[in-house]
Amino acid sequence: MKETSNANAGHDARFITVEGIESSGKSTNLPYLVELLQRAGKAVITTREPGGTEIGEGIASMR
Repeated sequence: MKETSNANAGHDARFITVEGIESSGKSTNLPYLVELLQRAGKAVITTREPGGTEIGEGIASMR
């Protein structure tokens, strides 16, 4: 992995995405991944697109 800035120097951060077609189990499996990472002592932040914000939820509800 190529380092692009020193903003997170000293931090071992990763950005993990869970992708797939609709109804493929992304939301179902995410809690298991979160639990696995937390048991390994990792701090976990989850979000989703286009949700996660009031505007994003509004966009998602237009489907």
